[in-house]
Amino acid sequence: MNLILNKYEKIYWNLRLNNVTSKIIILRKSLHDHNHRYYVLDKPTISDYDFDKLMEDLSKLEKNNPEYYDSNS
Repeated sequence: MNLILNKYEKIYWNLRLNNVTSKIIILRKSLHDHNHRYYVLDKPTISDYDFDKLMEDLSKLEKNNPEYYDSNS
């Protein structure tokens, strides 16, 4: 996966590398934060391409683990 996360998310991600639930939670939170920065604050911190890669990572995880699927993702 090609993740663009802040330093705290990266630390948590590395601690929980094998935990699908944690990965999904981190990706959802990160995507939510990036959406807020882009649409509300008008101050994006990542490119559209990087955002799309995060979405792709989340989609793959949800596809491979349907029990974690969320229609809001």
